Amino acid sequence: MIFIREKFEIQSEGQHPTFHNITEQVKDIVEKSGVKNGMVTVYSHHTTCSVMVQECSHDRTYFGLEYLQQDLCNIMEKLVPTCRVENQYLHPGPKHVEFGDSVGEPGPWTSLNTDAHLRSCFFGRSESIAIEEAQTLGCTILVTEYEGIHEQVKNNVDGMICIPEPEIVARKILDLINDSQKKKNLGLAAARRKQEENLTEVNKLTDLLRDSL
Repeated sequence: MIFIREKFEIQSEGQHPTFHNITEQVKDIVEKSGVKNGMVTVYSHHTTCSVMVQECSHDRTYFGLEYLQQDLCNIMEKLVPTCRVENQYLHPGPKHVEFGDSVGEPGPWTSLNTDAHLRSCFFGRSESIAIEEAQTLGCTILVTEYEGIHEQVKNNVDGMICIPEPEIVARKILDLINDSQKKKNLGLAAARRKQEENLTEVNKLTDLLRDSL
Protein backbone atom coordinates (compact mmCIF):
# COMPACT_ATOMS: atom_id res chain seq x y z
CA MET A 1 0.00 0.00 0.00
CA ILE A 2 1.10 3.56 -0.71
CA PHE A 3 -0.43 6.48 1.20
CA ILE A 4 -0.58 10.12 0.15
CA ARG A 5 -1.99 12.63 2.62
CA GLU A 6 -3.15 16.22 2.10
CA LYS A 7 -4.88 18.54 4.55
CA PHE A 8 -6.97 21.66 4.03
CA GLU A 9 -9.11 23.93 6.17
CA ILE A 10 -12.74 24.97 5.84
CA GLN A 11 -14.63 27.59 7.80
CA SER A 12 -18.32 27.50 8.73
CA GLU A 13 -20.63 30.48 8.93
CA GLY A 14 -22.18 29.83 12.35
CA GLN A 15 -25.81 30.26 13.46
CA HIS A 16 -26.96 27.40 11.21
CA PRO A 17 -25.64 24.16 9.67
CA THR A 18 -23.06 24.85 6.96
CA PHE A 19 -22.55 22.59 3.94
CA HIS A 20 -19.09 22.73 2.36
CA ASN A 21 -18.73 21.28 -1.13
CA ILE A 22 -15.13 20.02 -1.11
CA THR A 23 -15.35 18.03 -4.35
CA GLU A 24 -12.83 20.21 -6.21
CA GLN A 25 -10.31 20.13 -3.34
CA VAL A 26 -10.44 16.33 -3.32
CA LYS A 27 -10.13 16.20 -7.12
CA ASP A 28 -7.05 18.43 -6.90
CA ILE A 29 -5.46 16.04 -4.38
CA VAL A 30 -6.17 13.08 -6.67
CA GLU A 31 -4.81 14.92 -9.72
CA LYS A 32 -1.60 15.97 -7.95
CA SER A 33 -1.04 12.43 -6.69
CA GLY A 34 -0.96 10.99 -10.20
CA VAL A 35 -3.07 8.05 -9.04
CA LYS A 36 -5.22 6.38 -11.67
CA ASN A 37 -6.86 3.63 -9.62
CA GLY A 38 -7.18 3.49 -5.85
CA MET A 39 -9.19 4.91 -2.97
CA VAL A 40 -9.36 8.37 -1.42
CA THR A 41 -10.60 8.74 2.16
CA VAL A 42 -11.90 12.14 3.29
CA TYR A 43 -11.83 12.55 7.05
CA SER A 44 -12.42 15.24 9.68
CA HIS A 45 -11.77 14.61 13.37
CA HIS A 46 -14.07 17.49 14.33
CA THR A 47 -16.92 16.03 16.46
CA THR A 48 -19.74 18.33 15.33
CA CYS A 49 -19.47 17.69 11.60
CA SER A 50 -19.86 14.83 9.14
CA VAL A 51 -18.50 13.89 5.73
CA MET A 52 -20.98 12.56 3.17
CA VAL A 53 -21.37 11.79 -0.51
CA GLN A 54 -24.47 13.28 -2.13
CA GLU A 55 -25.76 14.36 -5.51
CA CYS A 56 -26.16 17.99 -6.55
CA SER A 57 -29.77 19.05 -5.94
CA HIS A 58 -29.53 22.13 -8.25
CA ASP A 59 -32.51 23.97 -6.74
CA ARG A 60 -31.89 26.19 -3.72
CA THR A 61 -33.91 27.76 -0.95
CA TYR A 62 -33.99 31.53 -0.55
CA PHE A 63 -31.29 31.12 2.12
CA GLY A 64 -28.94 29.37 -0.32
CA LEU A 65 -29.24 25.74 0.77
CA GLU A 66 -29.76 23.10 -1.90
CA TYR A 67 -33.12 21.37 -1.52
CA LEU A 68 -31.53 18.08 -0.41
CA GLN A 69 -29.51 19.94 2.18
CA GLN A 70 -32.62 21.65 3.51
CA ASP A 71 -34.44 18.31 3.54
CA LEU A 72 -31.61 16.89 5.61
CA CYS A 73 -31.82 19.82 8.05
CA ASN A 74 -35.58 19.34 8.34
CA ILE A 75 -35.23 15.61 9.09
CA MET A 76 -32.42 16.13 11.59
CA GLU A 77 -34.47 18.80 13.37
CA LYS A 78 -37.16 16.17 13.96
CA LEU A 79 -34.73 13.43 14.98
CA VAL A 80 -32.31 15.56 17.02
CA PRO A 81 -33.83 18.98 17.76
CA THR A 82 -31.50 21.96 17.96
CA CYS A 83 -30.24 22.48 21.50
CA ARG A 84 -31.60 25.87 22.56
CA VAL A 85 -31.66 25.83 26.37
CA GLU A 86 -29.79 24.14 29.20
CA ASN A 87 -31.15 20.78 30.44
CA GLN A 88 -32.78 20.07 27.07
CA TYR A 89 -30.29 17.18 26.87
CA LEU A 90 -28.21 15.58 29.64
CA HIS A 91 -25.09 17.07 28.01
CA PRO A 92 -23.63 19.53 28.91
CA GLY A 93 -23.46 18.81 32.61
CA PRO A 94 -21.90 21.03 35.28
CA LYS A 95 -18.43 19.45 35.00
CA HIS A 96 -18.34 20.01 31.23
CA VAL A 97 -19.43 23.62 31.63
CA GLU A 98 -16.72 24.06 34.26
CA PHE A 99 -14.18 22.57 31.85
CA GLY A 100 -15.27 24.97 29.10
CA ASP A 101 -14.80 27.88 31.47
CA SER A 102 -11.29 26.63 32.34
CA VAL A 103 -10.21 26.65 28.67
CA GLY A 104 -11.52 30.14 27.98
CA GLU A 105 -14.99 29.61 26.49
CA PRO A 106 -16.88 32.95 26.50
CA GLY A 107 -19.83 31.48 28.42
CA PRO A 108 -21.70 28.27 29.34
CA TRP A 109 -24.04 28.79 26.38
CA THR A 110 -21.20 27.72 24.05
CA SER A 111 -21.67 24.14 25.28
CA LEU A 112 -25.25 24.02 24.02
CA ASN A 113 -24.19 22.15 20.89
CA THR A 114 -25.31 18.67 21.93
CA ASP A 115 -27.44 18.34 18.80
CA ALA A 116 -24.39 18.90 16.58
CA HIS A 117 -22.42 16.12 18.30
CA LEU A 118 -25.34 13.69 18.04
CA ARG A 119 -26.05 14.50 14.38
CA SER A 120 -22.39 13.90 13.58
CA CYS A 121 -22.72 10.37 15.03
CA PHE A 122 -25.56 9.57 12.62
CA PHE A 123 -23.53 10.22 9.47
CA GLY A 124 -19.93 9.68 10.55
CA ARG A 125 -16.86 11.78 9.86
CA SER A 126 -15.29 10.03 6.89
CA GLU A 127 -16.06 8.76 3.40
CA SER A 128 -14.02 6.51 1.11
CA ILE A 129 -14.43 7.17 -2.61
CA ALA A 130 -13.11 4.98 -5.42
CA ILE A 131 -10.64 6.46 -7.89
CA GLU A 132 -11.04 4.98 -11.36
CA GLU A 133 -8.97 6.21 -14.28
CA ALA A 134 -7.96 9.25 -12.17
CA GLN A 135 -11.62 10.22 -11.58
CA THR A 136 -13.67 10.17 -8.35
CA LEU A 137 -16.71 8.77 -10.19
CA GLY A 138 -18.68 12.00 -10.42
CA CYS A 139 -19.90 12.28 -6.82
CA THR A 140 -20.37 15.43 -4.75
CA ILE A 141 -18.42 15.35 -1.48
CA LEU A 142 -19.78 17.45 1.38
CA VAL A 143 -18.51 18.33 4.83
CA THR A 144 -21.47 19.37 6.97
CA GLU A 145 -20.85 21.45 10.09
CA TYR A 146 -23.88 21.21 12.38
CA GLU A 147 -22.47 23.61 14.97
CA GLY A 148 -24.57 26.76 15.12
CA ILE A 149 -23.43 28.16 18.45
CA HIS A 150 -19.94 29.29 17.53
CA GLU A 151 -19.48 31.51 14.51
CA GLN A 152 -16.88 30.61 11.93
CA VAL A 153 -15.84 27.21 13.28
CA LYS A 154 -12.64 26.09 11.54
CA ASN A 155 -12.30 22.41 10.61
CA ASN A 156 -9.24 20.57 9.36
CA VAL A 157 -10.09 18.06 6.66
CA ASP A 158 -7.73 15.26 5.66
CA GLY A 159 -7.67 13.76 2.20
CA MET A 160 -5.78 10.47 2.33
CA ILE A 161 -5.23 8.40 -0.79
CA CYS A 162 -4.67 4.68 -0.37
CA ILE A 163 -3.09 3.25 -3.51
CA PRO A 164 -2.98 -0.48 -4.05
CA GLU A 165 -1.69 0.50 -7.49
CA PRO A 166 0.98 -1.72 -9.06
CA GLU A 167 1.66 0.89 -11.74
CA ILE A 168 3.26 3.37 -9.33
CA VAL A 169 5.48 0.74 -7.72
CA ALA A 170 6.45 -0.66 -11.11
CA ARG A 171 7.32 2.86 -12.28
CA LYS A 172 9.72 3.26 -9.34
CA ILE A 173 11.35 -0.08 -10.14
CA LEU A 174 11.93 0.97 -13.75
CA ASP A 175 13.41 4.30 -12.58
CA LEU A 176 15.91 2.43 -10.41
CA ILE A 177 16.86 0.07 -13.25
CA ASN A 178 17.33 3.02 -15.61
CA ASP A 179 19.44 4.75 -12.96
CA SER A 180 21.70 1.70 -12.77
CA GLN A 181 22.10 1.73 -16.55
CA LYS A 182 23.14 5.40 -16.48
CA LYS A 183 25.84 4.67 -13.88
CA LYS A 184 27.72 2.29 -16.20
CA ASN A 185 30.15 5.09 -17.03
CA LEU A 186 31.31 5.18 -13.39
CA GLY A 187 34.33 3.26 -12.25
CA LEU A 188 33.74 -0.48 -11.99
CA ALA A 189 33.69 -0.57 -8.17
CA ALA A 190 31.39 2.48 -7.89
CA ALA A 191 29.05 1.11 -10.55
CA ARG A 192 28.77 -2.23 -8.73
CA ARG A 193 28.01 -0.49 -5.43
CA LYS A 194 25.29 1.58 -7.07
CA GLN A 195 23.77 -1.46 -8.76
CA GLU A 196 23.75 -3.35 -5.45
CA GLU A 197 21.99 -0.43 -3.72
CA ASN A 198 19.42 -0.21 -6.48
CA LEU A 199 18.90 -3.99 -6.48
CA THR A 200 18.12 -3.88 -2.75
CA GLU A 201 15.59 -1.13 -3.33
CA VAL A 202 14.08 -3.00 -6.30
CA ASN A 203 13.61 -6.08 -4.11
CA LYS A 204 11.80 -4.01 -1.48
CA LEU A 205 9.52 -2.48 -4.09
CA THR A 206 8.89 -5.88 -5.64
CA ASP A 207 7.67 -7.14 -2.27
CA LEU A 208 5.42 -4.09 -2.00
CA LEU A 209 4.11 -4.74 -5.50
CA ARG A 210 3.37 -8.38 -4.64
CA ASP A 211 1.44 -7.30 -1.50
CA SER A 212 -0.65 -4.85 -3.49
CA LEU A 213 -1.89 -7.43 -6.01
